[in-house]
Amino acid sequence: MAGETTVDLVPTNPLRTSKSVGQLVAMPNTVALRTTDLATNDITGVAKVPANSTTFGFFLFTDDLDSGSEALVWSILIGTTVVQAGITNAVAKAGAFFACTGGPVTVTADTIVYVKSTTAAATAVAGNMVITPVYTTSA
Repeated sequence: MAGETTVDLVPTNPLRTSKSVGQLVAMPNTVALRTTDLATNDITGVAKVPANSTTFGFFLFTDDLDSGSEALVWSILIGTTVVQAGITNAVAKAGAFFACTGGPVTVTADTIVYVKSTTAAATAVAGNMVITPVYTTSA
């Protein structure tokens, strides 16, 4: 259904923090997206970043979640802040790193990372997304 926000896919594994302040951490999360997560304005929780961390960007790789015309487009959000927009299914299934536009994003509490389908899949196909937040911790 279009316009839904779901958090039931957020991994429940413990958040990884570095043993040394300022050490770079990359925490991969594999999420099984459903066809119902690929409608316009659907917002799906796919990862978390820990309290007192600064996120620099994300590695993103997906299965082919839009067979045919490749209409699917996403944004990545940390909480309610859009940190990257205009990610197409074609780019995501090839795998890429997406830096946070506007610079690194710092959070003071554990925060959910979302993907938002800004343009629906033409032909939605269930499959996996691997999203890896890249961050440092300050405490």
